[in-house]
Amino acid sequence: MHPRIAVFIDYQNCYGAARRAFHSPDAPSRCGHLSPMSLAAVLAAKGWPAHQLVYVGVYCGIADPRRDGRTASARQKQVAAWRQSSGLTVVTRPLRYPHGWPNERAQEKGIDVKLAIDAVMLAVQKAYDVAIIASCDSDLAPVAEALLELQRLRGGPGVRVVAWKGLKNRIGITGRPLTYQLIDERDYHAMQDLSDYAA
Repeated sequence: MHPRIAVFIDYQNCYGAARRAFHSPDAPSRCGHLSPMSLAAVLAAKGWPAHQLVYVGVYCGIADPRRDGRTASARQKQVAAWRQSSGLTVVTRPLRYPHGWPNERAQEKGIDVKLAIDAVMLAVQKAYDVAIIASCDSDLAPVAEALLELQRLRGGPGVRVVAWKGLKNRIGITGRPLTYQLIDERDYHAMQDLSDYAA
């Protein structure tokens, strides 16, 4: 049987990593955008030439149009484009604005938690054989840890996390080895979304 792959994409984290890995700091904001389905396909094919992509979820925050209309409009266009992709689950949450905004950046709230819950719940339901966590955010280390514990207790699912070429930050668990799916420049070009949603 071909392994059933589930890919959980922390979009803002991947976008930032792509910009740091493959673009200059002053590159236009459109540089770093990714097609979630292409990202999932590239990652799944790296480990398993023959596989079944059973779940692709993209998780991101949405700006408040009353506070930041331009950013909100761009993300709404992007989400609308994503929703046209068959097989893609789009999960959004409103950004949280601190008292110091706009001098302090708005923050995603609840996105990591939702991604973690979905990954574990689908694992408990035996909906997939291998999870790929597309994020370098250390806040998601407990998800990988939980999946490794499920693997120890009942033999599955497997779990892999992403690493970006040239970047040191990645999810890690003390004393527990993780398997990484490296995204290099060739991979990035295969998953890059050249749309300018802010236009």
